[in-house]
Amino acid sequence: MDQFEQLPSNSNEVCSSSTSDSASASSPSPTIPITQPQAQTPPQQSGLPPLPPLETRKSSRENSEVWDHFEKYDDVVEIVKKDGSKSLTSKKRARCKYCFTSYATNPNVNRTSSLKKHIESICKKYPGSVGKDKRQKTLSFNQALGSLSTTGHTKEDWLRSCVEMVVMDELSFSVVEEMKQKLKEELASHRMCLTTDTWTSVQNVNYMVIIAHFIDGEWNLHKRILNFCVIANHKENSIGKLLETCLLHWDLKKILTIKVDNASSNTKAIDYLKSKMGYWKNGSLVLEGKYMHVRCCAHIVNLIVRDGLKKLEKSILAIRNAVRSELNAKGL
Repeated sequence: MDQFEQLPSNSNEVCSSSTSDSASASSPSPTIPITQPQAQTPPQQSGLPPLPPLETRKSSRENSEVWDHFEKYDDVVEIVKKDGSKSLTSKKRARCKYCFTSYATNPNVNRTSSLKKHIESICKKYPGSVGKDKRQKTLSFNQALGSLSTTGHTKEDWLRSCVEMVVMDELSFSVVEEMKQKLKEELASHRMCLTTDTWTSVQNVNYMVIIAHFIDGEWNLHKRILNFCVIANHKENSIGKLLETCLLHWDLKKILTIKVDNASSNTKAIDYLKSKMGYWKNGSLVLEGKYMHVRCCAHIVNLIVRDGLKKLEKSILAIRNAVRSELNAKGL
């Protein structure tokens, strides 16, 4: 009963209260300012510096040191659509500051690895590349230190060493020819095993090398480079004639084997040389040259592996594309 004592005593009071409520509802309410939410940085762990705002962050590609050597610009290209209409589009590119070579730099497709490779090994005007030794090294064993070491030599180095030997030892200028004659006599007393190969340089120049191997009376293996020269092409006639010229120049008549790559041009070159050596004297051919042609085992194994990888080419390509896609997604 105590709860009903708080109710209004008559209906008039109820009406008056409802009227006052409706009047207050119809009156205009005060305007409340609405503020836009500010961009918040992700929560940080204690002891770490705060991260920059999200809109000011840069990807690792944009922070790469390679951009110190390249200048970004937009290349406007005209595109012809299928309906024949033309439109202009802008492509992001970067230009080398030293040689002005241009590369595509679409952040969604291209990576900075090509730019880095250009600076490290391609750009010839980059000041940091001056003084780099790009010569092929020779691996040798240093007995004094008891470890392996690499050395590199050029034609100028050998010429300077030869001049120093002539000057310091007070030798005659014909000493080089005399040493060459002694080498001819040494080679003539042994039966040679030759190794030859041809290749094309990055300047599109064909080279050929001929190396002689032999064992002396004390069973020591020796190696001598007989020729390193430019060859016109990789055809069998050029290879065979150059081999013949080199053997006649060094007066080498006793040849046991010739090791070459497993290529058809080398097979015909060896056949050409055997036909010429058949007229030489002093037992030039052993068993009429039946076992003179030796195919390079390493080259054969390489051909076998490459042929086997062709069956896995699609799987390898799919794995490479998956890894590339993952790296692009992470901005690497």
